[in-house]
Amino acid sequence: MASWLEDSNRIALVTWGSSACPRVVTAIEARDASTVQLTLEPSGREVCTADMSPTTHELTLPDDATGRPLTLLLTYTDWPEATELTLE
Repeated sequence: MASWLEDSNRIALVTWGSSACPRVVTAIEARDASTVQLTLEPSGREVCTADMSPTTHELTLPDDATGRPLTLLLTYTDWPEATELTLE
């Protein structure tokens, strides 16, 4: 899930996973004005809890990501499939 924050270039992205080892956004890249790719990686911690908990990431988008609606393409370094979200 993702939503706009009050600033026009900031979003909140909610991911689900271990509360002790939440995923980390390591790269934000504008592919074009209407598409932003976010790369997420495992947290790197060695001991993780086996629970499902939300983590909210507050992110600043690149200046050239001006399209509305905006597509977020979530890619994972440890998972072959991407997830696509649309922000209106």
